[in-house]
Amino acid sequence: MGNVPKDSIAETGGRRAPRAAKVPRGSATRAPRWHSWLLWALMLATLPVVNSHIRSDGNEYYAYVRSVVIDHDLQFDNEYAHGEQTFRDAMSGELDISPSGYRRNIASVGPSLMWTPFFLAAHAAVHVMQSRGHAIAADGYSWPYLWACAGGTAFYAFLGLWLSYRLSLRFAGPNAALLATIAIWLASSLPVYLYFLPFHAHAIAMFSVAWFLWNWFGIRDGRDGRGRWLIWGLSAGLVVTTYYINGLVLLVALIEALLRVARPRQFVQTVVNGCIFLGGLLFVLLPGLAVKGLIDGTLFATGYQNAGTRFFWSDPRLFAVAFSPEHGAFLWTPVLLIAAVGLLWLIRRSPLVGVIVLATTAVFYYAVASYGGWHGHSAFGSRFFVALTTFFVFGLAVLFDALCGTHRRRWVAAWSVVLVLVLWNAGFMLQWGINIVPNRGPVDMAVVARNQVTVVPKAAWSFLNGYFRRRAETVTDVENADVPERRRYSIKR
Repeated sequence: MGNVPKDSIAETGGRRAPRAAKVPRGSATRAPRWHSWLLWALMLATLPVVNSHIRSDGNEYYAYVRSVVIDHDLQFDNEYAHGEQTFRDAMSGELDISPSGYRRNIASVGPSLMWTPFFLAAHAAVHVMQSRGHAIAADGYSWPYLWACAGGTAFYAFLGLWLSYRLSLRFAGPNAALLATIAIWLASSLPVYLYFLPFHAHAIAMFSVAWFLWNWFGIRDGRDGRGRWLIWGLSAGLVVTTYYINGLVLLVALIEALLRVARPRQFVQTVVNGCIFLGGLLFVLLPGLAVKGLIDGTLFATGYQNAGTRFFWSDPRLFAVAFSPEHGAFLWTPVLLIAAVGLLWLIRRSPLVGVIVLATTAVFYYAVASYGGWHGHSAFGSRFFVALTTFFVFGLAVLFDALCGTHRRRWVAAWSVVLVLVLWNAGFMLQWGINIVPNRGPVDMAVVARNQVTVVPKAAWSFLNGYFRRRAETVTDVENADVPERRRYSIKR
């Protein structure tokens, strides 16, 4: 007992982790197989909650795959015409035409790349159904396409959560890893972008970061052949092309490379492997660069400069990002605060990995705080931090393991706390989702707390009844109710 799992050597070169990286006495060395089965069973059980309706920014992310496959072009006027009225109003101005004559699209290409296999499968299925007399439009917007791509988002998110769970076993026992995964999954902002807004980028971005970290730990375990570095580079490209700011996570790779270059015997090999990594990175970035070059006339345009947003590096909103009533990450989703504290324990368990993870998280946090739209406009909590789900699972797992150990009563208390956080999050998501509290701007947390008791129980029954019986109409009603707020809202830093 008390040993690090066999597959979790935390230091480079295949050596076993030092004594400080061992999990506490009493923790299991291997995860029971039923833990993984339980996670996947819970994921499948929640799959019917996924919403196939495209809303807001999702129209831009989805436009790429739909336009290329169905229309064989990148003219987005007809795709944007499928959006809700406020979205159509926002995207119809002359300022939204690029110098190349294309309708602008500031969304990243990565999500569409990830949806492509699901979209093509749906496209083939629709043609088969048409050949058998079914009247289903092969237009990219009939239900097989939308359900396939929304389900694809769920699949990637579930895989990202499972990878996060498996990686957290390197630093904590299986019970702590399981509880931490469930807590971050259901008590953070992730459920909004997994189940209700699956055509946004954030759930897929979470998977891309989890896969990137999975490959990093594989290399640290000594499986560092050139093929592994190529795969790591491919996963790094996916991180960037899915959501641009997430490219800051690549700081992990930079630090890893610098540590290896500092060792004379590994210098040449590291340079070669680094070039292979960069090759994989650029290969994945090419489609996005090509699309942006065609639309905006330059390979390196993100489009965000045209949206009136920029970074204020000397004036970051450090406190507001965490605790502002306007989508502050720790105030809206307090499980992230607990997990962030746990990252300090991660440094004790595995000093080098802990420092790299904490440093990357800090840089990412500073960048978000410096961004003009740090509040995410209509986000639930801070949607930017969904990408760091794996890091938060690490922190929470280590903290649970350190505090609970082998004490059954402490584990009961930990599960109870997680249950309270999950229920709070579910009620808050409902208030935000059906416009009981503002989607944009600050909310009164005292009102939110009171609503959890006085409004949410009845509203939840009414909403869920409509959602599962007449989902399209219910979602449209919610969308229409949001129109007045969206039209009077103006972006402020």
